[in-house]
Amino acid sequence: MCQKQRTSISTLLGKRSIILHPFSLLSIPRNMSRTELGFLVSSEEGWRIWDCAKFGGKPFWLIPDAIPECSDLTCPYCQKPLCFMLQLYNPCEENPDAYHRCIYVFVCQNQDCLEKGSIKVLRCQLPRKNKYYPEDLDSFVGSDYFNAQSPASPFHYGNHLCCVCGVKASSKCAKCNTYYCCRDHQVAAWRNGHKESCGKGAQDLATLYRDDAFCPDVQFPLWEVDMVPEPEPTKEEVASEQSQLERIRAMNLGDEPVQLTDQDIRDALGGRLEDDPVRLHFNKVIERANLQVLRVNRWNNDAILWANKDTKADLAAIPPCPYCGKERKFEFQIMPQLIYLLGTDPEAAKTKYPEIDFGSLVVFTCCESCAHILDEERRLLHSVDAETPYKEEYGYFHSHYSKKDIEDVKNQLASLTSS
Repeated sequence: MCQKQRTSISTLLGKRSIILHPFSLLSIPRNMSRTELGFLVSSEEGWRIWDCAKFGGKPFWLIPDAIPECSDLTCPYCQKPLCFMLQLYNPCEENPDAYHRCIYVFVCQNQDCLEKGSIKVLRCQLPRKNKYYPEDLDSFVGSDYFNAQSPASPFHYGNHLCCVCGVKASSKCAKCNTYYCCRDHQVAAWRNGHKESCGKGAQDLATLYRDDAFCPDVQFPLWEVDMVPEPEPTKEEVASEQSQLERIRAMNLGDEPVQLTDQDIRDALGGRLEDDPVRLHFNKVIERANLQVLRVNRWNNDAILWANKDTKADLAAIPPCPYCGKERKFEFQIMPQLIYLLGTDPEAAKTKYPEIDFGSLVVFTCCESCAHILDEERRLLHSVDAETPYKEEYGYFHSHYSKKDIEDVKNQLASLTSS
């Protein structure tokens, strides 16, 4: 993990009462069974693929000679290019094929498409000894990614990258030879400064593809993500949650109707109407670290933090790995605080970035972290590319709106239209 001193988003927002890493000063041993929390920090030059995670900007491809194309990252519903959201470095030390391991998340900017599940998750991994990176990682510098002489650079293999989103590109501006993956991104670049800079001198690769230069209408702004272990809840927190759960059960909220007024219920719950134990637990956990944007606990389905009971995934219905047939399990989830923080960021607020809404985006990955497809029959059955090093995993859209929330909105709309 990168140990540089960075500026937190809470500092940028002037929220002095909020601490970015509320647990970082606690002496807590790292435990693989414990959830790790991700917090946004300002990006700095020199970011490397194994520096935990990054949000927004452009992906850094772990395997630089086989990069996905725009056609691989297109929404199946609206046919628009998907938007890069997150890159997580999460290696498996017990798997020699996954000494290096990255997960990439792309989403559709259209809310309707996202709610239908327009989420693309790619997993990529390498053994420690490989042709791209030195075994001594300290000798690798982030700028090597843009050095065409380096085997870690996509440009070393004759690849061209879209200057907007960083995926493989084949089309270019006729005047200045800047590459784009699609017409949409060429138009976005033109609107966001390329019109003024086109043809006014050549730029080096690092400048042309720099990660912090983004087109806000088709990209998320760049942030790095630092990880810290989540602490165990205090005895007082456990007792408080247990007390509220017992009150919910005693009143049978959400089950059989009871002869209580709304005020009776609010009084019993300390002024808060929480009729869903799952939502109650969600709120209690979030209160301990309300700026968390990522929760990581690989292959532990019990670690998923659902926002409500109505839109939880049916874990038995999560499709198995199409490459090896093994079970997929929870690896991490992206939290809704992410969108809130972007909306309150004074820099991002000056421009329009993709606006979406979710309870969480939950990622399930092959619990074997398989490197190779097993047989031809399975390849044909699932129509998967056996050669690609970027294996597709499963992303689940979890709405924070329960059935009751939706019904309440419908009733309010109905009353407005009838009045």
